[in-house]
Amino acid sequence: MKSRINLFQKRQRQDSWLFTENTKLYSTIIGVVLFIVFMSFVWLQFRLQSQIVMLQEQKKGLLQSLIENKDIEAKINYFAAKDDQLKLYLKDDAEFLPYYNLLKDILAFSSESPILESMTLDKNKSTEFVVRFVQYAPAYEFLKFIESDSFLTHFTELRLNNFSLTQDSTNSEQGYQLRFRGKFKIINANPS
Repeated sequence: MKSRINLFQKRQRQDSWLFTENTKLYSTIIGVVLFIVFMSFVWLQFRLQSQIVMLQEQKKGLLQSLIENKDIEAKINYFAAKDDQLKLYLKDDAEFLPYYNLLKDILAFSSESPILESMTLDKNKSTEFVVRFVQYAPAYEFLKFIESDSFLTHFTELRLNNFSLTQDSTNSEQGYQLRFRGKFKIINANPS
């Protein structure tokens, strides 16, 4: 017997795994998921594009206001430079006024108020001041007063640097001048 191949006969074809029912369902689900992901990316792209356009418009507006307000920017830079100078000055400031007022108040307690002619103070609180008297007796009493605790509590050190006789040129009166040199104790000028 000869075996022949019958080409006209319909053979039953076996379904491959590509054409099964489950494969069609899975490909439909994957297609829907990919479509949703694609649409999400498209929506995200449009949203980001609108934000970029909005930020570019805001940038244009800010640049325009910066160009229009150049003089204000220059004034702000000037003010910032002056502020830095003030901070530098305050760092080296001797805080003269509280110590001057303290010395004036202390001198007011003496027997006869002396005349404070001059005073210098540096940032280390080292001071030099000159006190003048018209008569000898108040000057002598003042020398006793400066040795008291109420006067010396405000100084860490104090010494009489010079005692001299002076002549006033306007009315030719004689006077006594005491020059002191010392160092103030640090006081709290801004009590909280």
